[in-house]
Parts: sequence; C-alpha cells; structure tokens
Amino acid sequence: GLPQPLRAVVGLALAKDPRDRPSARELLDMLLGDRPVPRPVAAPPAPGGRKLVTALAALLIVAGLTIVGLVVAATRDLRPATSSPQAAANSTPVPSPPARSPSPPSAPPLTRPATPAGSPTPAKAVPNPGRRNLALHRPVSASSSEGAAWGPENAVDGDRDTRWSSGFSDPQWLTVDLGGRRLLSEIRLSWEHAYAESYRVEISTDGRRWKQLYATADGWGGDLTIDAEQTPGRYVRVYGTRRSSRYGYSLFELEVR
Repeated sequence: GLPQPLRAVVGLALAKDPRDRPSARELLDMLLGDRPVPRPVAAPPAPGGRKLVTALAALLIVAGLTIVGLVVAATRDLRPATSSPQAAANSTPVPSPPARSPSPPSAPPLTRPATPAGSPTPAKAVPNPGRRNLALHRPVSASSSEGAAWGPENAVDGDRDTRWSSGFSDPQWLTVDLGGRRLLSEIRLSWEHAYAESYRVEISTDGRRWKQLYATADGWGGDLTIDAEQTPGRYVRVYGTRRSSRYGYSLFELEVR
C-alpha cells in the first residue's frame, strides 16, 4: 500500500542480508532525490509464524522514514537550490563565509554580594500571620545584669512580674535571637517606670549590621509599641545609652510580633 518511490526504499531497508540494506545517509539521499533508488533485493516469503513480526518491523521502519521525511521537508528551504540531482553534483561549492571576530564580552549581570565561604545561604524572611510573640522560648543575652534573678531571659518569658535589670554601667543592651528570619510587624516594650531614659530599638538579619526602628532621649518607662512595618530580621535588641537613675535599666517584658 506504499506509493513509489517510498515502497522501493522500504523494500531495500527490509533486505534479509544486512549488507544489502542502505545506510542512514543513503536513505536520506534517496528521500531527497540525491541518490537513485535501486531495485530492492527480493526476499523469500516469510514463514506464517513470522508474518506478524515482519509486518511490525515494516511499520516501525515506515514510521521512522516518515519522521525523517518531515524533518527533510522542514529544512529543505535551507539547502541550495538546484535544478536536478545531477546539477547539484556539478555545481560549484559555495565557500564558507569568513569567520567574524568574536564579539566583546558583555557586562556580567548585577548580583547580590556573595555569602562568605562556609556561611549558610540566608533564608527568606517568613511572615507571622498569627502575630504570636516570636521572642518567647528563644535565646536571649544582655551586656550585664544584676544577678540570676534579673537575667535577660526574664524579659521575654511572658511574665510581667519578672524583669531584666541591668548593672550599673552604660551602655547596655538586651538581645533576642528569633531563630530565623521573620517579617516583623511590631515590638512591644514594658519598662519599669523611670528606669530608661535614652535608648534605641534595632533589628538585624545577621547580628552584625543593625537597622534602627526607634530612638528616644527622654524615655520615661511604661508600655511602648513600635511599628516594625514588616521589616525582615532575626535579631532584635534594646540598646540603652543613658539610665534614668543609678539603678540601671529595668525591662519587664519584650515582645516581638
């Protein structure tokens, strides 16, 4: 049921002796008309038990040749125009165009500063839709304290009866590690009355570079809520530079949401 000349090409591909079968290059030339199609070698009739196998093999070959034909048709316009296979063989080869000088290298794309070797890649800041206190149950440190009863962890335990109270030196700071980068919405401070006068609230993603969110030089204790405006950060610290009295800084509770 195959039309000529495809039927003859398939017949050659089904030759019993592998030496009588054309190569892939020869098949392509036959399909393009650059090579004459010889008559296929007659094969003996296949036994009844092999008819199905032979038919399947022929079907696979036809499918493969059809795909090759489609590729050839799609790329035919790229071939030099010739009037006949003989004319193509006698035509003068077209010299290759001279090699062009390489183009100057383009500027590399802008990239962020590389992470120092051995340092983990910073994670993306995670939001806090439930507005829970991210400071609870996290590592806390301070520059100094008056003793175990006034340790820094007492300022982030959710209990307003305990507090962190600094020693008698300036400056002082209280720092909490949130355990990962977060998008912060607000920070709440509950000062003991009149025990903090000049201080700042700062956020950092790496513990080295700090961004100031709030500063005052006339603090007078009490409760304070600072809008963090979805600033990314992992560390939050209260950095005091002047006490209201000789008793140092005294903070009942630090909340980070």
